[in-house]
Amino acid sequence: MPHVCSAYNCSNRSDKTKDISYFRFPLENEKLTQQWVVNMKRDKWYPTKSSFICSMHFEEKSMYFVNERRRLLANAVPTIFDFPSHFQKRQSSRPSPKKRHFEEAFSPVTVESANDNSDSNTNVQKEHSYCISSPRKFKKICDEMELENLKLKSQLRAAQMEINKKKNQIDKYQKTINELNKKLGESGSEILNKFTGVLKELIDLEIQGGQVRQYTQQMRVFALTLHFYSAQAYRYLRKSVKLPHPRTLRQWASVMDGKPGFTEESFVKLKQEVQASSEVIIASLMFDEVAIKKDIVWDGKNICGYVDLGQGSMESDECPVASEALVFMVTALNRSWKIPVGYCLINGLSAAIKKNLIEQYLRKLHETGICIVGVVCDGTATNRAAMNQLGISAEKLQSWFWHPADKTQKNFCIFDASHMLKLTRNLLAEKKILIDGTVENFSEIKWEYFEKLANVQEKEGLHAANKLRRQHLLYETQKMKVGLAAQTLSLSVAKAMLFCKNIGMNEFQGCESTVKFIKTIDLIFDLLNSCHPMGKGTKASISMRNKATMCSQIDECIAYLQNLKFADGSSVWTSSRKMPLYGFVNDLLSIKGIAENYVWGDKPKLKYLLTRRLSQDHLELFFSSLRTRGGHRNNPNAVQFQTAYKKCLIARVIPSDNGNCTFFDSEMLTQEDQTSENVSTCIQVDDHDYCNPGYQTLSLYVENVVEYIAGSIVHGISKKIKCSECLDALFQNKRESKSELIALKDVNNSLVNHSQGVVKLCKFAEQVFRRNEVILERNKKNRVLKFQTEVMSMLSDCSLCDCDMFTATGADEISHFASLVKLILKDYFTCRINYVCRKRSAEIKGKNVRQMLTKLILFKGQ
Repeated sequence: MPHVCSAYNCSNRSDKTKDISYFRFPLENEKLTQQWVVNMKRDKWYPTKSSFICSMHFEEKSMYFVNERRRLLANAVPTIFDFPSHFQKRQSSRPSPKKRHFEEAFSPVTVESANDNSDSNTNVQKEHSYCISSPRKFKKICDEMELENLKLKSQLRAAQMEINKKKNQIDKYQKTINELNKKLGESGSEILNKFTGVLKELIDLEIQGGQVRQYTQQMRVFALTLHFYSAQAYRYLRKSVKLPHPRTLRQWASVMDGKPGFTEESFVKLKQEVQASSEVIIASLMFDEVAIKKDIVWDGKNICGYVDLGQGSMESDECPVASEALVFMVTALNRSWKIPVGYCLINGLSAAIKKNLIEQYLRKLHETGICIVGVVCDGTATNRAAMNQLGISAEKLQSWFWHPADKTQKNFCIFDASHMLKLTRNLLAEKKILIDGTVENFSEIKWEYFEKLANVQEKEGLHAANKLRRQHLLYETQKMKVGLAAQTLSLSVAKAMLFCKNIGMNEFQGCESTVKFIKTIDLIFDLLNSCHPMGKGTKASISMRNKATMCSQIDECIAYLQNLKFADGSSVWTSSRKMPLYGFVNDLLSIKGIAENYVWGDKPKLKYLLTRRLSQDHLELFFSSLRTRGGHRNNPNAVQFQTAYKKCLIARVIPSDNGNCTFFDSEMLTQEDQTSENVSTCIQVDDHDYCNPGYQTLSLYVENVVEYIAGSIVHGISKKIKCSECLDALFQNKRESKSELIALKDVNNSLVNHSQGVVKLCKFAEQVFRRNEVILERNKKNRVLKFQTEVMSMLSDCSLCDCDMFTATGADEISHFASLVKLILKDYFTCRINYVCRKRSAEIKGKNVRQMLTKLILFKGQ
């Protein structure tokens, strides 16, 4: 590649025919490089490794030869340049004023004395001489001043012309804008003005054009969050709109340290929140471990992967490799935010070290001005020992300890309610029988009732409005799933057992104690999981209006848990398996203590308390975000965890929205009529009929469940249709008699009063579905339409026609009610087919061992 001289007005290029050498800039010597750049007089230019300057710009004395090749002296500077006249220094033949005054001042002059008549001459030295020796010199000075004046006038004229040019351009652009606004019209302007936030900023950037000099904070957060969720989507969107380059995002992220220990940026943010708030910010501190890969990694500066509590990895051959990251997070109780404040890389941690870490975080958070009222963790043995060292006691039922930085403030300990729920489920499933010690006859709480309920629901092919499945009983392969434990010990399962007992099923006689146990655990979990200030019943937030109710429920639950016994009569509370019961009792005492100090006091600092914010769900969601950043990797190494941790802090990570609903706004009859016309010609009749033409008698269990499903279908259809006559046909003013299942479920009269015509239609549809269930085994099209056609063809011979719902006289009414019946049947058969498909899928899937094996690998030896 030829060398080109970088000097001004120099076109020399490397050529063997010319005796010219080329030198690189001394970039390693910044002071000398700066002197070269100044002498070159190139505006806004700085040399690089590929910049050269030829030997024509150096004096001969600055160079020497080695093997016939020119070399520069160490302090050589280029001084010879071909600058234009206004860059060159004017050379004057006259001596400088300083030198001229010096010569004139010390030149001898002869002065004739005024007072002496003698001809003596006296030498006098002139100290100052302001006179001009001759008119020629005076004229020369005047010419120079006049020339300088002309130059200044010329510069002023050029500046004025430039200003006028800019003004004309501004006027021209303003005129263009006014014309465009006039063409755009008022409606277009209103549409543009409605854009706000990031969307408006993106549109403004597109309109302005050119390169973006600086992005706003709002745009930075948007870009970081979008790139966090999907780098591919970010690159695709960047082709259409002006977004920062991914390299710029990495520069923004590099500002945060993200190393193990305290995250100082989080504490600075907390201090800013406290200063900006007019009231005390009350929060909880929670911590939990997340598994990481045992891996030693070089990040370019340090070796990472060893145990690090915040002081850096220990330089020792015996230092263990980290297998977990212990993350600390602060969640506000009277605000809507959470923020991680630090983490440690650990490989198992003793209770004493964990206790010291908790105290350090509490002290540092106290310096920010935030008020920590609770410490949240799960119920592992190390956490229990650490809490005992802090001051809580199971024997004394003390759930609090003094704040290490303020001995007048109580900090309450809360064990994660979800973990306690899983331990309670495990206790009952392993022991099979527990005894309720609050009653005189010591009624038995049996696990077998859960198994019997699952068997009945599988046998009947319908579930009594609960989520209990076979996988809930085979929980050993999915012990970490909280949803299985919550659905097993839920109020709907208790009501399903009572429903089976009330309709006369002998296998459920004596299930009252089991039902009471389930209801109590469900009540405790609701008390510890309130998440909305306007919640009702057991899911209500803790406030002044429900103080008496909350205190009564908490005391009753504590007494019930303390009186539970094993089958041999020994108390669970004093056994080694007491942790689930003790955890629930400790949590109930803690939320009661927090409410007394901050909600129920004379000067309450909280209007209400949402107990969901005292759970580890916030940390679990944060861990989920970390895994999402790594491609749903459940075992990142230390460097990958640090990178994901930093980006989760910088990006505004939010959960995905899965609750969007599209309402059926158009007329129901029009849509249904069009559908019927489009698909009526596609009905296929099988060559062989495998259906049994006889009717099947539905059991009392099935009839109750079908009536419950009918209410759900009516509730969904009522949101779609607009016809008032059809709506009247779906509902009745007062339910004549409730089925046993609806009576148990409709405690607060919140279920809809659907008409008996809909119930009879759904029962008839269930009979048709059971007779044709064999068709589901074959890959046939239009199953729902086939079932609808069969039901509609048999309606004329059925007693259904005696109902008011199907008594139509005019053609319009017949069309309305026919379409309504088709819609009801479509929803019912769709619901039943989906249920059967999920059931068959569970049977095909078989025993689930993948998650169990994954957890065994991650938590080996724990």
